[in-house]
Amino acid sequence: MKNVLFRFPYKQSNFFSFIMFLALTILPASFKAQMAADSIGKSSVLSVVFKQTEPFAFRDSDRLKGYSIDLLNLLSKECGFTYSVSEVSTMSKLIEEVSQKKYNIGLGATSITEEREKIVDFSYPFFESGLQVLVRKSGDNGPWSTIKKVFNSEFIAIIGILCLFILFISHLIWLFERKRNSESFPVKYLTGVGESIWWSISTLISGGCENKSPIGFSGRLVAFIWMLGAILLTTFITASLTASMTINTLSNDIKGISDLRGKKIGTVSGGYSDGFLKKSGYNVIGQKTIDDAILLLENGKVSGIVFDSPVLNYFVKTHPGSDLQVIGPIFENQNYGFVLPLGSNLRKDINKALLKLQFSGAINDLKKKWFDTE
Repeated sequence: MKNVLFRFPYKQSNFFSFIMFLALTILPASFKAQMAADSIGKSSVLSVVFKQTEPFAFRDSDRLKGYSIDLLNLLSKECGFTYSVSEVSTMSKLIEEVSQKKYNIGLGATSITEEREKIVDFSYPFFESGLQVLVRKSGDNGPWSTIKKVFNSEFIAIIGILCLFILFISHLIWLFERKRNSESFPVKYLTGVGESIWWSISTLISGGCENKSPIGFSGRLVAFIWMLGAILLTTFITASLTASMTINTLSNDIKGISDLRGKKIGTVSGGYSDGFLKKSGYNVIGQKTIDDAILLLENGKVSGIVFDSPVLNYFVKTHPGSDLQVIGPIFENQNYGFVLPLGSNLRKDINKALLKLQFSGAINDLKKKWFDTE
């Protein structure tokens, strides 16, 4: 008796179609989504996650803009896909979400590092970067610059308060002494108060006035209080002036990253710069965004900001009225790339498209647009 083999009721050419139909019917939805995401086709809708960092990826009046966004749009045309966008607050969150295959692509100013390569894949680099230092402007050291540093708004306010004290004390001395000691403090208002002001200023500067002094009890009591107050006021003014000069010339001593050793440094938590600074033993104050870190610098709470060079230079370029400047050479060179799940089949297509855009000059055009580079 002949062996009876199971005969598939369809033609052999339809066998694989049937298998695919069966797989797509019974496989879990998440697995089917991953299968679709692993190949780029004209009907593919990829899920993209970004971390806002100007000028690479940011929202401007609810419109998504930036170097990385423009590059993604070029890739979508080149590869034939569309995409939906979500946002996360930190770079570590972006890496985590992509590593868990919740998104097909992650982008922003994302540095390619050895640690990150353990849990995600990266595309070819599309931007060369590195770290730099942002500090307050040191200005010039000429006479006019020195005058501006001394006579700032805080110092002028202190001088104004001091003048009010002098006028108050001078009037008290004149009121108490004008009848008892009219030779030193004449009864006539302008002349008498003028002499009293001279006495008050002399006492403030030298501790007394040789050619005139109060002789009445009330006048001497006011004089005693003024002499004690003059000591305190002189000390306060000296301290305030010293502090003001120190703050305004702080960046003169900072020429690069090594000059920030022992000082407070601002950066963005969870980023490449944060890890580098902590590993190198610097005193780091991490913030959620670069804008928060820069606010610390403007308020004098940190001595400098260490972050990605293109981001810092873009901030200075777009804020010409700020009192900040980028100093020193670029260090800790790094490259930015698109973040992909481990083993993603998108990597090959994206890399081919990036190479094509590089050779066509499209990527250089984007650099000129966002960074004025040649």
